[in-house]
Amino acid sequence: LDIGAQIPTASELAGTYNVSLITANTALNSLKEDGYIERVKGHGNFVISRDIPETDSPAAEQAQESGKGAGTIGVIMEHVSSCFGLDYLYALDEAAHKRGYHILIRFSYGSRQRENEEILYLKQQKVRGFVCMPCHGTYYSTEILRLVLEKVPVVLFDKQMKGIPVSSVRTDNHGAIALLVSWLVSRGRKKIGYVTVDDAYTSSVKARNRGFRESIQRNGLKKMPECMLKTKNKFGIYSDSIDLDEGRQIMEYLDKYPDMDGIIFEEYGFLRQVPLTRSQLLKRIDACCID
Repeated sequence: LDIGAQIPTASELAGTYNVSLITANTALNSLKEDGYIERVKGHGNFVISRDIPETDSPAAEQAQESGKGAGTIGVIMEHVSSCFGLDYLYALDEAAHKRGYHILIRFSYGSRQRENEEILYLKQQKVRGFVCMPCHGTYYSTEILRLVLEKVPVVLFDKQMKGIPVSSVRTDNHGAIALLVSWLVSRGRKKIGYVTVDDAYTSSVKARNRGFRESIQRNGLKKMPECMLKTKNKFGIYSDSIDLDEGRQIMEYLDKYPDMDGIIFEEYGFLRQVPLTRSQLLKRIDACCID
């Protein structure tokens, strides 16, 4: 049937195919839920899409026979840093392949506008679902919210949208920072500094900051002043990206508190900005971070 064509009513279908009215209605509702028809009360049922997944390819037929879905999953990454990011992509591709899927990877580079554009692009490619590492920031992406409202399968990676019914896979940021504090305490460190950014930056930062402050208090330590970096809201995507201004702020912090015997960097990227080699830094102070 062509798009816009009217199809028989539930009563007509029940009579034609000798099924119950309940069965006919269930079939029509299933077609509506899948986006193939629109049911207009008082007017009838109309075709709105003919986009039926192809199943004539050997790969698709094999996937169907094994009970696996064939298609493409859209993946949007803010960035990929260190071996962790590559391992994540490898594991995602392997898991998708085992289930008869392919992944199509795009990058936002920390730009919410780019993130929205990439979501729209992937929707045009008719991907079956999304895995998204949202941009840092206070506000939610409008296109991610739209995916949730449209009930498109979405899983967030590394971030959480509180109050939004969408699944996410992420680090226990609160617990991870607490473990780092405990490790420094086990080494006899009592004056532990902390390098971070403002809470409003993103939900993971908020959890890490809270975890640090609560763990310091729980271990009975005197709270040291924190190094709250003033970022320029730019996004370094390459592994050798260096922000001289952030490095200067961190060195000023270290020099201001020479009796500090331990320090935690809320992000591995902040540690990389320190204009000291690893051995030089560790000779001066015990340092650790979350990757």
